[in-house]
Amino acid sequence: MTMTQKSNVKFASGKRFVESMRHQGLSASDAIKELIDNSLDASADNIYIDVWSENSGKINIMIQDDGVGMAKDLLESAPAFGQSDNNDRSKIGRFGFGMPTAIPSMTRNADVFSNKKDRWLYTYLDLDEIAEDPEMRLPSVIEKSPKDLYGERVIVKNGTIVVMKECDRLDYKNAETIANHAKQELQETYRIFLSEGRKIILNRELLKPKDPLMVMKNHLYAEDLRKGLPKEKMTDNSGYGEQIGDIENICVEYIDEKGVTQKGYVRIKLVLLPIEDIRRTGGAPKYGIGYETQGFYLMRNKRQIAGKQTLDVYARHPMFTHFRGEIDFDAVLDQEFGVQVNKSRFSLTKSMKDKIKERVKSLLPSIRSKQYDIMHELTDRADDKQGLAEEIARDNPYPKPKQVKTATEKDSEQALKQEIMKITKDTGLDEETKEKIRQSLTENFEKQMPFYTDTENMRQGPIFAWEYLGKTTKVIVNREHPFYKYVWLPMSKNLYSKTVLKMLIYTLVKGEQLHKETLQDGNNITHEELQNFWSQIMRKYLLSEKFSEFYDNQGFKEEDY
Repeated sequence: MTMTQKSNVKFASGKRFVESMRHQGLSASDAIKELIDNSLDASADNIYIDVWSENSGKINIMIQDDGVGMAKDLLESAPAFGQSDNNDRSKIGRFGFGMPTAIPSMTRNADVFSNKKDRWLYTYLDLDEIAEDPEMRLPSVIEKSPKDLYGERVIVKNGTIVVMKECDRLDYKNAETIANHAKQELQETYRIFLSEGRKIILNRELLKPKDPLMVMKNHLYAEDLRKGLPKEKMTDNSGYGEQIGDIENICVEYIDEKGVTQKGYVRIKLVLLPIEDIRRTGGAPKYGIGYETQGFYLMRNKRQIAGKQTLDVYARHPMFTHFRGEIDFDAVLDQEFGVQVNKSRFSLTKSMKDKIKERVKSLLPSIRSKQYDIMHELTDRADDKQGLAEEIARDNPYPKPKQVKTATEKDSEQALKQEIMKITKDTGLDEETKEKIRQSLTENFEKQMPFYTDTENMRQGPIFAWEYLGKTTKVIVNREHPFYKYVWLPMSKNLYSKTVLKMLIYTLVKGEQLHKETLQDGNNITHEELQNFWSQIMRKYLLSEKFSEFYDNQGFKEEDY
């Protein structure tokens, strides 16, 4: 390229550049993960994270590791953009944006210490100081012990320590809340490293690997899922997800920007979670299983970069609530997966999506069908068990009112119990008459309770979803669909209109259930497309200018509901 005369315009301007770098959209957990990535790349075996509040209420976040540490010249440039010395594609980091992105996203001021050859070196990042300097220069490195500033909080004797002081761009105001959210994400993101023996200690608590596929040995919920299972029914697979199919690896070759041919592999694993164990030990909500958590989890160099993704490979559906997929790809394929500076952001190329879809499309119908069959088998077992219980109750002169298996509306269930108790205590009726009345009450209650409704945030999902809970159907109304705000909430003010609306939605759900029962595997795309089309048309109508004007003229206020 021919060199031209230079202008007086700078590539980056102090104050504006500094302030713009504060708006990267990183959460506290994202920032912590960027620094953990650096620690793991530095071969740290132990990473300690402290999140605490000062008396002033300001929150500090400290990350320290026992890795190899940084020499003086590297420490001096570490807070600067693009100064990474990492050219190893087997490592997590690559762009040199981890520390300089994480720190400004959380705070204006941070301390950085590193010990490589038995002496602690120190530098800092002060955004106000940087912004005022026309050259935007970083301070020189000096010798200084972290204990001089942080005393007993310092645990490591060598490695690196980063302290983000008085964080002012946090998603939560409470230190404990920030730590709890970080815990959930870190256990999942770094599950492979944790299972291999690397340790992450958050506020003095050793984190355990949380595997969303439930296939890793001794995953977080394994012991709990095996509780209460009789020895004769216990197997090595109890409490673990079942891998479906054996998918051939995808080999991808491309020519990079330097004209060099690159080659990498994509490994795909599809899993159905242990539905029976999950139901027996507390149900899907206990383990974070639901409509929003189904989908694919992306892994890059043993680190999760995203989870709960459909990748346009399939459409979310209640019969996929217990489906999980894992896509593990080589870092050389970052271009194909659109991995950005913050590794939690990505964008697959269309060709990569097509390759993945080609591999998994034939297995998804069988996964859906298997979940459907298992859930109905469990329902049938519950029906048989309840039938036996009712026979025993009929033989007992003073039977205790049993909870009806389909009861999910607590008020209605309590009302049933009270009515049964009244009949039991009525001295003017003989036992045979009492039993007949009790039986009639129970049957009528069951007929009136084929479903119950709940609401959930399902982002860009359809107006409603559903799932089987025994003989009852749980109907889930999407709180993030405009239908919720413009129809569900206003109609909920009146019990009659709310009941009518519930019945209307359940009618649509029942039609879908009957439709699915009559379809053979793989042929349900027509109904899914119809539901999505109907939902999008409703969304467009409710968000239209004319409808908004009509709605505003009615005097409805969201805070009144």
